[in-house]
Amino acid sequence: MRQIELDIQRRYYAETASKYDEWHLNPQGEHYFALSFLVGVVDYLQIESILDVGSGTGRAIAYVKQKKPNIRVVGIEPVRELREIGYQKGLSKNELIDGDATGISFRDGEFDLLCEFGVLHHIRNHHVAVAEMLRVARKAIFISDSNRFGQSSRVKRLTKRLINAIGL
Repeated sequence: MRQIELDIQRRYYAETASKYDEWHLNPQGEHYFALSFLVGVVDYLQIESILDVGSGTGRAIAYVKQKKPNIRVVGIEPVRELREIGYQKGLSKNELIDGDATGISFRDGEFDLLCEFGVLHHIRNHHVAVAEMLRVARKAIFISDSNRFGQSSRVKRLTKRLINAIGL
């Protein structure tokens, strides 16, 4: 992603951080379903550590901690304001840290499993993020994402395609 696009995106999330959970988290939504599935395979895969990429306010971290308290769970999130909300919700600064999906600052194979929930569609070079996830994962990666062009009404989908076609 070009730096100006990245700055605009991060500024948006910084400015809307106080509304992030209200606008983006739906306990009945697809990402909670995916979280339930992830927790369901943790024992089967003998997972002892998880890195959540693009943690936002820490939804996945908190969920996994609640369901599987013996697992080491860390999340990376580049937007300080979103991390601050996670800290207010009880996450520690060792659990929710500064980080970028396209340059994960952990060693090769440092975590058993890496996951992301609704992040890749925000990253222009998502293949770089997936390669980083594969590098840091010892056993598996888990991706729950959506097709940004397939969501919303027909008019909004067309608008998104037009915006993409002109390079914005």
